[in-house]
Amino acid sequence: MLAVFLMMIPIVGFIYLLVLAFGGTESIAKKNYARATLLWMVILVVISIVIGVVMAIMGVTFFSYLDQSSTSVNY
Repeated sequence: MLAVFLMMIPIVGFIYLLVLAFGGTESIAKKNYARATLLWMVILVVISIVIGVVMAIMGVTFFSYLDQSSTSVNY
């Protein structure tokens, strides 16, 4: 139960996961859980970066389209 609580603290939890995954721990279940959690963290960070880049490209495209359409209209 203490392990789950420690993992919820942002920086301490990450360091704790690294220690469990790659350090000396007696429990193989904790080691595998820490490795799986770190793998999910990496996957989610990569997905977040990809979504951020796609949203930025969509925003630039949208605003450039608005700029082009506003210059072509004569009032």
